[in-house]
Amino acid sequence: GQGETLRTDMDIDCMATSLVEATSIAAAITAALKNFTGVIDTRRVVRATLNTEFDAFEEELESGAWRVSQSWTLWHY
Repeated sequence: GQGETLRTDMDIDCMATSLVEATSIAAAITAALKNFTGVIDTRRVVRATLNTEFDAFEEELESGAWRVSQSWTLWHY
């Protein structure tokens, strides 16, 4: 059988020198993962959900950088 369905929370940070670039990277990740079902490694993913997304400028980095952060939940067995 498929066994117990497990939940994995995953955070992804998209870093770039401009907000447009960071947002573009985040959009590509969303396109790949939103409503994804399939196999990752040895796990069958039955649902992937984007929970939150926000952007921020990271001043503490030497040259500064934009970050778009995403929080995902994957349901798998």
